[in-house]
Amino acid sequence: KNDAVDPKIRTALIYFLGLYYLVAGIKKLPDSNWVNGDAIFLILNWGPVSRWVLMDQWESYLYFFSKLFSWLVIFFEMSFIFFIGTRYRKYYLLFGFLMHFFIKIFLDVGLFFEIMMVWYTACFSDSNLRSVSKAHCLSKCKSIYPVRLFFQPK
Repeated sequence: KNDAVDPKIRTALIYFLGLYYLVAGIKKLPDSNWVNGDAIFLILNWGPVSRWVLMDQWESYLYFFSKLFSWLVIFFEMSFIFFIGTRYRKYYLLFGFLMHFFIKIFLDVGLFFEIMMVWYTACFSDSNLRSVSKAHCLSKCKSIYPVRLFFQPK
């Protein structure tokens, strides 16, 4: 293949991301708020980082889902390194994208989403990335005026 990045380097980056998640998951295990499933609920209602304090409006619904997602986050982080090289890769990448996207929506933590998505690009070969290139997007979005106006192919 004509990949710009050596596949061994790409693999090392992917497993470094997996190691990052594994360490983050292990770090959560001694924290009773994560193990009890309360962590996400508490974070979503913590003033300094929460974009919206949701305690009053949706407390009963939010508590159930935040408990579920607290456990899912730990499972995801601790198993990512083992499943990223399998046929479940696309599900892990989708869950990771959604997890970081919702962090961006609900929490004010700067560029965390964008930084993690840069790491996620390591999980795709150049041919995968080329399929979402500017030329490909232009061919699919010809009728969208701003796209035509600013991104005319040469």
